[in-house]
Amino acid sequence: MSVSVPGNYYQYTDYNKNGKSLASKVEIRISCKDLPSLDSFSKSDPKVFIFLEKVTYNSDGTTTSAWENIDSTERIKNQDCPIFTKSFYIDYYFEMIQRLRFVVIDMDTDSNEWSKNDFIGYTEKTLGDLISGCEDNVYTAELLTEIPKGMKITNFKVRDNKRKGRILIKIKEVVNSDYMFNFDISGNDLDKKDTFGKSDPFIIISRIENNGEVC
Repeated sequence: MSVSVPGNYYQYTDYNKNGKSLASKVEIRISCKDLPSLDSFSKSDPKVFIFLEKVTYNSDGTTTSAWENIDSTERIKNQDCPIFTKSFYIDYYFEMIQRLRFVVIDMDTDSNEWSKNDFIGYTEKTLGDLISGCEDNVYTAELLTEIPKGMKITNFKVRDNKRKGRILIKIKEVVNSDYMFNFDISGNDLDKKDTFGKSDPFIIISRIENNGEVC
């Protein structure tokens, strides 16, 4: 079995005797609700870091586990109910326990130095729990405010906060398609929005889910 981490797709590569993959690929999207405000004069700037437990089997029959940070969402400024746009893809194995930890941090900058920023809360679930326990493809959990095992972080700002946030983990199977689409996008005569310069345009591409939701 080999492991690779290309971008935001965390992949195990494992095959049966016929050379076919044993995994089912799933997509994960994250949002939060009612996050506590840990800044003095504004709402928090949340970012979610995702960790995967890696278990090592020792020769004496014992096991050793360590948590690896495999990815993170973008940071959203001044928002207590953030909806993160970044998607994550992971291979799901029916006979393997894949434990994930979602840690929400109030980030002062766009860096990944989560240990130097304010801890908001976390939840820890197996990938199987997320799939079997979701409702309408969404698993909802209350954020725990105690320090996660093995993490060097402080929680003095959030532990006495009466507002307990929630994390919503949307998970669904990704169906492979034999089709690939390539297209070019350009614009002409765009409206000038800046006073002393041209606009700085960007394009948001969305899709419609089966339930009518746009993401």
